[in-house]
Amino acid sequence: MLTIADKLFEGRFTLWVYGNDSNRTQVHNFLMRVETKIEKRLETIIRQIDSAPMTYSHEDNFKLLENKVWELKFVSQGVRLACIWDPKPKHLVIIYGFEKKSQRWPKKHLQNMRTQLTKYFGENHRIGLLDRFS
Repeated sequence: MLTIADKLFEGRFTLWVYGNDSNRTQVHNFLMRVETKIEKRLETIIRQIDSAPMTYSHEDNFKLLENKVWELKFVSQGVRLACIWDPKPKHLVIIYGFEKKSQRWPKKHLQNMRTQLTKYFGENHRIGLLDRFS
């Protein structure tokens, strides 16, 4: 199904990171840098989401960012991760990440996230699904 991904979690859904050691993406490199900062908090948030996959929303931790793109927030660490639900089967795929201090996503990061979204669907031969996210 996913050709370029590392699996982080499996429960009612599977959490994937877009990219791996042989195909380094922006989010893969970013998570390699910050993983120790967010590791415990990520597990807590993912367990909360696992109780209601694809419908869980929490303003402080996990919220809809735009057009089916969700944001995992690590407020105290200033880390933001953009994720998408790839519904068949249920996958939550982290496609973009960065450190920020403000509440809003800067335009540069939104554009970069959208580029990664397009890239993800193109490399996984699922471009038709991208239309549902626009």
